Amino acid sequence: MRWEIKSLHGNYSVTTHVKIDDITALLQSNKDTILFVDENVLIHWPALNAFNPISVPATEETKTMSGVHQLIDAMIERRANGKSKIIAIGGGVVQDAVGFIASIWCRGISYILVPTTLLSQVDSCVGGKTSINHIRKNILGTFWPPTEILICTDFLKTLSQKDYWSGWGEWIKYNILRDKTFHTINTLTDNIVGNELTSIIDGLEYKIDIIQRDEFDKGERKFLNFGHTFGHALESVSNWEIPHGYSIFIGSLIALCVSSKYTEKDINSDLHKLFLFAKEYLQRADIIQTLKQEWFTSELIDIARKSDKKQESIEGITMVLIGNDGPYLHNVRDNEVLLNSIQRVCDEICI
Repeated sequence: MRWEIKSLHGNYSVTTHVKIDDITALLQSNKDTILFVDENVLIHWPALNAFNPISVPATEETKTMSGVHQLIDAMIERRANGKSKIIAIGGGVVQDAVGFIASIWCRGISYILVPTTLLSQVDSCVGGKTSINHIRKNILGTFWPPTEILICTDFLKTLSQKDYWSGWGEWIKYNILRDKTFHTINTLTDNIVGNELTSIIDGLEYKIDIIQRDEFDKGERKFLNFGHTFGHALESVSNWEIPHGYSIFIGSLIALCVSSKYTEKDINSDLHKLFLFAKEYLQRADIIQTLKQEWFTSELIDIARKSDKKQESIEGITMVLIGNDGPYLHNVRDNEVLLNSIQRVCDEICI
Protein backbone atom coordinates (compact mmCIF):
# COMPACT_ATOMS: atom_id res chain seq x y z
CA MET A 1 0.00 0.00 0.00
CA ARG A 2 1.30 3.45 -0.86
CA TRP A 3 -0.17 6.90 -0.29
CA GLU A 4 0.95 10.24 -1.70
CA ILE A 5 0.08 12.94 0.83
CA LYS A 6 -0.24 16.56 -0.24
CA SER A 7 1.43 19.12 2.01
CA LEU A 8 2.25 22.80 1.76
CA HIS A 9 5.78 21.82 2.86
CA GLY A 10 6.10 19.38 -0.04
CA ASN A 11 4.26 16.18 -0.82
CA TYR A 12 5.40 12.99 0.88
CA SER A 13 4.74 9.27 0.61
CA VAL A 14 3.78 6.50 3.01
CA THR A 15 4.63 2.92 2.04
CA THR A 16 3.57 -0.23 3.88
CA HIS A 17 4.73 -3.87 3.48
CA VAL A 18 8.36 -2.78 3.90
CA LYS A 19 10.74 -5.47 5.21
CA ILE A 20 13.87 -5.12 7.33
CA ASP A 21 16.01 -6.03 4.29
CA ASP A 22 14.53 -3.02 2.49
CA ILE A 23 15.64 -0.79 5.38
CA THR A 24 19.16 -2.24 5.25
CA ALA A 25 19.33 -1.66 1.50
CA LEU A 26 18.18 1.93 2.01
CA LEU A 27 20.96 2.54 4.53
CA GLN A 28 23.57 0.96 2.27
CA SER A 29 22.59 3.25 -0.59
CA ASN A 30 22.57 6.37 1.61
CA LYS A 31 25.92 6.10 3.38
CA ASP A 32 26.39 9.87 3.59
CA THR A 33 23.03 10.33 5.32
CA ILE A 34 22.94 11.09 9.06
CA LEU A 35 21.23 8.19 10.79
CA PHE A 36 19.34 8.55 14.09
CA VAL A 37 18.13 5.35 15.76
CA ASP A 38 16.10 4.79 18.92
CA GLU A 39 18.46 3.20 21.48
CA ASN A 40 15.91 0.42 22.12
CA VAL A 41 15.87 -0.44 18.43
CA LEU A 42 19.68 -0.72 18.42
CA ILE A 43 19.50 -3.21 21.28
CA HIS A 44 17.11 -5.49 19.39
CA TRP A 45 18.48 -4.84 15.89
CA PRO A 46 22.28 -4.59 16.43
CA ALA A 47 22.99 -4.89 12.70
CA LEU A 48 22.01 -1.22 12.42
CA ASN A 49 25.17 -0.32 14.34
CA ALA A 50 27.10 -1.01 11.14
CA PHE A 51 25.73 2.26 9.73
CA ASN A 52 27.26 4.53 12.39
CA PRO A 53 23.99 5.69 13.95
CA ILE A 54 23.42 8.43 16.47
CA SER A 55 21.69 6.65 19.35
CA VAL A 56 18.61 8.45 20.65
CA PRO A 57 17.42 7.75 24.23
CA ALA A 58 13.71 6.94 24.11
CA THR A 59 12.80 9.17 27.05
CA GLU A 60 10.84 12.36 27.63
CA GLU A 61 14.14 14.06 28.49
CA THR A 62 15.18 13.70 24.84
CA LYS A 63 12.11 15.76 23.94
CA THR A 64 13.44 18.87 25.73
CA MET A 65 15.63 21.75 24.63
CA SER A 66 18.56 20.13 26.44
CA GLY A 67 17.94 16.76 24.80
CA VAL A 68 17.58 18.32 21.36
CA HIS A 69 20.81 20.31 21.87
CA GLN A 70 22.69 17.04 22.42
CA LEU A 71 21.36 15.61 19.17
CA ILE A 72 22.23 18.83 17.32
CA ASP A 73 25.77 18.64 18.72
CA ALA A 74 25.99 15.11 17.34
CA MET A 75 24.99 16.43 13.92
CA ILE A 76 27.68 19.11 14.13
CA GLU A 77 30.23 16.41 14.90
CA ARG A 78 29.09 14.66 11.70
CA ARG A 79 29.72 17.94 9.82
CA ALA A 80 26.08 18.34 8.82
CA ASN A 81 25.21 21.22 6.49
CA GLY A 82 22.22 22.57 4.58
CA LYS A 83 22.37 19.73 2.06
CA SER A 84 22.50 16.97 4.66
CA LYS A 85 19.79 14.35 4.76
CA ILE A 86 18.51 12.39 7.72
CA ILE A 87 17.05 8.94 8.23
CA ALA A 88 15.22 8.52 11.55
CA ILE A 89 14.44 5.01 12.82
CA GLY A 90 12.43 4.76 16.03
CA GLY A 91 9.25 5.50 17.90
CA GLY A 92 7.53 8.69 18.91
CA VAL A 93 10.49 10.26 20.71
CA VAL A 94 12.77 9.88 17.69
CA GLN A 95 9.99 11.08 15.41
CA ASP A 96 9.32 14.21 17.48
CA ALA A 97 12.89 15.19 18.36
CA VAL A 98 14.58 14.38 15.05
CA GLY A 99 11.69 15.79 13.02
CA PHE A 100 11.96 19.02 15.03
CA ILE A 101 15.70 19.20 14.38
CA ALA A 102 15.19 18.59 10.66
CA SER A 103 12.69 21.46 10.55
CA ILE A 104 15.08 24.00 12.11
CA TRP A 105 18.47 22.85 10.81
CA CYS A 106 19.47 25.38 8.13
CA ARG A 107 15.76 26.35 8.01
CA GLY A 108 14.72 22.85 7.11
CA ILE A 109 16.27 19.73 5.60
CA SER A 110 14.65 16.53 4.36
CA TYR A 111 14.38 13.31 6.31
CA ILE A 112 13.04 9.79 5.91
CA LEU A 113 11.10 8.30 8.79
CA VAL A 114 10.96 4.61 9.70
CA PRO A 115 8.52 4.33 12.63
CA THR A 116 9.24 1.26 14.76
CA THR A 117 6.50 1.24 17.41
CA LEU A 118 2.88 0.31 16.83
CA LEU A 119 1.77 3.71 18.12
CA SER A 120 3.93 5.57 15.61
CA GLN A 121 3.03 3.25 12.73
CA VAL A 122 -0.73 3.33 13.19
CA ASP A 123 -1.03 7.03 14.01
CA SER A 124 1.69 9.57 14.69
CA CYS A 125 4.00 8.99 11.69
CA VAL A 126 1.64 10.89 9.37
CA GLY A 127 0.57 14.50 9.71
CA GLY A 128 3.94 16.23 9.94
CA LYS A 129 3.79 17.28 13.59
CA THR A 130 7.01 17.54 15.57
CA SER A 131 6.88 18.27 19.29
CA ILE A 132 9.17 18.85 22.25
CA ASN A 133 8.39 19.61 25.87
CA HIS A 134 9.13 22.85 27.70
CA ILE A 135 7.33 23.16 31.06
CA ARG A 136 4.28 21.68 29.32
CA LYS A 137 4.09 18.58 27.13
CA ASN A 138 4.56 19.17 23.38
CA ILE A 139 4.32 22.96 23.76
CA LEU A 140 7.08 23.59 21.19
CA GLY A 141 6.92 22.15 17.72
CA THR A 142 6.60 22.55 13.99
CA PHE A 143 4.79 21.08 11.02
CA TRP A 144 7.56 19.40 9.03
CA PRO A 145 6.67 16.09 7.36
CA PRO A 146 9.34 13.64 6.23
CA THR A 147 9.79 13.13 2.51
CA GLU A 148 9.07 9.43 2.93
CA ILE A 149 7.58 7.16 5.62
CA LEU A 150 8.32 3.44 5.55
CA ILE A 151 6.13 1.06 7.57
CA CYS A 152 8.04 -2.08 8.53
CA THR A 153 6.11 -4.34 10.89
CA ASP A 154 9.21 -6.49 11.48
CA PHE A 155 10.11 -4.03 14.24
CA LEU A 156 6.91 -4.84 16.14
CA LYS A 157 8.23 -8.33 16.93
CA THR A 158 10.70 -6.93 19.47
CA LEU A 159 8.35 -4.57 21.31
CA SER A 160 7.66 -5.20 24.97
CA GLN A 161 4.14 -6.31 25.88
CA LYS A 162 3.54 -2.90 27.46
CA ASP A 163 4.63 -0.94 24.37
CA TYR A 164 2.86 -3.27 21.98
CA TRP A 165 -0.60 -3.12 23.57
CA SER A 166 -0.24 0.56 24.46
CA GLY A 167 0.29 1.18 20.76
CA TRP A 168 -3.34 0.35 20.04
CA GLY A 169 -4.61 3.21 22.24
CA GLU A 170 -4.79 5.81 19.47
CA TRP A 171 -6.39 3.29 17.09
CA ILE A 172 -9.08 2.57 19.69
CA LYS A 173 -9.65 6.33 19.88
CA TYR A 174 -10.18 6.40 16.10
CA ASN A 175 -12.84 3.72 16.42
CA ILE A 176 -14.64 5.65 19.15
CA LEU A 177 -14.68 8.71 16.90
CA ARG A 178 -16.03 6.56 14.05
CA ASP A 179 -18.65 4.89 16.26
CA LYS A 180 -17.00 1.49 15.70
CA THR A 181 -16.78 0.12 19.23
CA PHE A 182 -17.52 -3.43 18.09
CA HIS A 183 -14.64 -3.19 15.61
CA THR A 184 -12.24 -2.49 18.49
CA ILE A 185 -13.49 -5.33 20.65
CA ASN A 186 -13.62 -7.87 17.83
CA THR A 187 -10.20 -6.95 16.40
CA LEU A 188 -8.00 -6.59 19.46
CA THR A 189 -7.83 -10.21 20.45
CA ASP A 190 -4.59 -12.18 20.82
CA ASN A 191 -4.96 -13.08 17.13
CA ILE A 192 -3.96 -9.54 16.17
CA VAL A 193 -0.32 -10.28 17.09
CA GLY A 194 1.57 -10.80 13.84
CA ASN A 195 -1.44 -9.65 11.81
CA GLU A 196 -1.32 -5.92 12.51
CA LEU A 197 -0.93 -4.52 9.01
CA THR A 198 -4.62 -4.44 8.05
CA SER A 199 -5.45 -2.42 11.17
CA ILE A 200 -2.40 -0.17 10.72
CA ILE A 201 -3.58 0.62 7.18
CA ASP A 202 -7.11 1.21 8.53
CA GLY A 203 -5.80 3.75 11.06
CA LEU A 204 -3.54 5.50 8.56
CA GLU A 205 -6.31 5.80 5.95
CA TYR A 206 -8.57 7.44 8.51
CA LYS A 207 -5.97 9.96 9.63
CA ILE A 208 -4.63 10.68 6.13
CA ASP A 209 -8.15 11.47 4.95
CA ILE A 210 -8.47 14.09 7.70
CA ILE A 211 -5.05 15.72 7.36
CA GLN A 212 -5.51 16.06 3.62
CA ARG A 213 -8.41 18.39 4.41
CA ASP A 214 -6.94 20.05 7.51
CA GLU A 215 -3.16 19.83 7.59
CA PHE A 216 -2.57 22.54 10.18
CA ASP A 217 -5.13 21.76 12.88
CA LYS A 218 -7.57 24.54 12.03
CA GLY A 219 -10.71 22.42 11.86
CA GLU A 220 -11.64 18.74 12.02
CA ARG A 221 -8.09 17.56 12.76
CA LYS A 222 -8.64 18.96 16.26
CA PHE A 223 -11.11 16.12 16.82
CA LEU A 224 -8.16 13.71 16.81
CA ASN A 225 -7.33 15.17 20.23
CA PHE A 226 -10.23 13.19 21.64
CA GLY A 227 -9.11 11.58 24.90
CA HIS A 228 -5.93 13.66 25.10
CA THR A 229 -7.09 16.26 27.64
CA PHE A 230 -7.21 13.79 30.50
CA GLY A 231 -4.91 11.29 28.80
CA HIS A 232 -1.99 13.71 28.98
CA ALA A 233 -2.99 14.68 32.53
CA LEU A 234 -2.88 11.00 33.53
CA GLU A 235 0.58 10.63 32.01
CA SER A 236 1.71 13.59 34.11
CA VAL A 237 0.11 12.60 37.42
CA SER A 238 1.48 9.04 37.05
CA ASN A 239 4.96 10.39 36.24
CA TRP A 240 4.72 8.51 32.93
CA GLU A 241 4.14 5.13 34.61
CA ILE A 242 1.12 4.83 32.28
CA PRO A 243 2.32 4.79 28.65
CA HIS A 244 0.81 7.17 26.13
CA GLY A 245 -1.54 4.78 24.33
CA TYR A 246 -3.06 3.46 27.55
CA SER A 247 -3.41 7.01 28.86
CA ILE A 248 -5.26 8.08 25.72
CA PHE A 249 -7.54 5.06 26.01
CA ILE A 250 -8.39 5.94 29.62
CA GLY A 251 -8.73 9.62 28.68
CA SER A 252 -11.16 8.55 25.96
CA LEU A 253 -13.29 6.72 28.51
CA ILE A 254 -13.40 9.88 30.64
CA ALA A 255 -14.30 11.97 27.57
CA LEU A 256 -17.12 9.54 26.75
CA CYS A 257 -18.47 9.81 30.29
CA VAL A 258 -18.42 13.60 30.01
CA SER A 259 -20.06 13.36 26.57
CA SER A 260 -22.93 11.34 28.01
CA LYS A 261 -23.93 14.38 30.09
CA TYR A 262 -24.33 16.66 27.07
CA THR A 263 -26.03 14.54 24.39
CA GLU A 264 -29.12 12.46 23.78
CA LYS A 265 -26.97 9.88 21.96
CA ASP A 266 -26.89 6.50 23.71
CA ILE A 267 -23.25 6.64 24.77
CA ASN A 268 -23.72 4.55 27.91
CA SER A 269 -24.28 1.40 25.84
CA ASP A 270 -20.86 1.78 24.22
CA LEU A 271 -19.33 2.72 27.55
CA HIS A 272 -20.59 -0.48 29.12
CA LYS A 273 -18.98 -2.54 26.34
CA LEU A 274 -15.74 -0.54 26.54
CA PHE A 275 -15.52 -0.91 30.33
CA LEU A 276 -15.77 -4.68 29.95
CA PHE A 277 -13.13 -4.57 27.21
CA ALA A 278 -10.92 -2.28 29.33
CA LYS A 279 -10.59 -4.82 32.13
CA GLU A 280 -9.15 -7.35 29.66
CA TYR A 281 -7.12 -4.85 27.61
CA LEU A 282 -5.45 -3.25 30.62
CA GLN A 283 -4.53 -6.68 31.99
CA ARG A 284 -2.40 -7.60 28.99
CA ALA A 285 0.72 -5.81 30.23
CA ASP A 286 -0.33 -5.58 33.90
CA ILE A 287 -1.26 -1.92 33.49
CA ILE A 288 -4.40 -2.44 35.55
CA GLN A 289 -2.19 -3.35 38.53
CA THR A 290 -0.28 -0.07 38.07
CA LEU A 291 -3.34 2.20 38.22
CA LYS A 292 -3.78 4.07 41.50
CA GLN A 293 -7.06 5.50 42.71
CA GLU A 294 -5.33 8.64 44.00
CA TRP A 295 -4.58 9.59 40.40
CA PHE A 296 -8.31 9.93 39.66
CA THR A 297 -9.19 13.00 41.73
CA SER A 298 -9.79 16.71 41.23
CA GLU A 299 -6.02 17.02 40.78
CA LEU A 300 -6.46 15.50 37.33
CA ILE A 301 -8.77 18.38 36.43
CA ASP A 302 -6.24 20.95 37.68
CA ILE A 303 -3.43 19.35 35.70
CA ALA A 304 -5.55 19.20 32.55
CA ARG A 305 -6.54 22.85 32.89
CA LYS A 306 -2.97 24.05 33.45
CA SER A 307 -1.01 21.78 31.15
CA ASP A 308 -3.17 21.15 28.07
CA LYS A 309 -1.78 23.47 25.41
CA LYS A 310 -5.09 23.38 23.55
CA GLN A 311 -7.03 25.17 26.27
CA GLU A 312 -8.52 28.38 24.90
CA SER A 313 -10.00 29.81 28.09
CA ILE A 314 -9.05 30.07 31.75
CA GLU A 315 -12.61 29.06 32.55
CA GLY A 316 -13.62 25.44 32.15
CA ILE A 317 -11.82 22.84 30.06
CA THR A 318 -12.17 22.66 26.28
CA MET A 319 -12.63 19.01 25.30
CA VAL A 320 -13.49 16.98 22.25
CA LEU A 321 -16.79 15.29 23.03
CA ILE A 322 -19.08 12.91 21.11
CA GLY A 323 -22.56 14.16 20.23
CA ASN A 324 -25.47 13.15 18.01
CA ASP A 325 -23.60 14.18 14.88
CA GLY A 326 -20.14 12.97 15.90
CA PRO A 327 -17.22 14.74 17.60
CA TYR A 328 -17.32 18.43 18.52
CA LEU A 329 -15.48 20.90 20.76
CA HIS A 330 -17.12 21.92 24.02
CA ASN A 331 -15.97 24.07 26.91
CA VAL A 332 -16.92 22.11 30.03
CA ARG A 333 -17.32 24.44 33.01
CA ASP A 334 -19.10 22.08 35.39
CA ASN A 335 -16.42 20.60 37.64
CA GLU A 336 -18.94 18.16 39.08
CA VAL A 337 -19.50 16.61 35.65
CA LEU A 338 -15.74 16.28 35.18
CA LEU A 339 -15.10 14.83 38.62
CA ASN A 340 -18.02 12.39 38.40
CA SER A 341 -16.76 11.20 35.01
CA ILE A 342 -13.24 10.69 36.34
CA GLN A 343 -14.59 8.81 39.35
CA ARG A 344 -16.82 6.64 37.18
CA VAL A 345 -13.87 5.52 35.10
CA CYS A 346 -11.79 4.94 38.23
CA ASP A 347 -14.51 2.75 39.74
CA GLU A 348 -14.63 0.66 36.58
CA ILE A 349 -10.92 0.12 35.88
CA CYS A 350 -9.04 0.46 39.18
CA ILE A 351 -8.74 -2.71 41.24
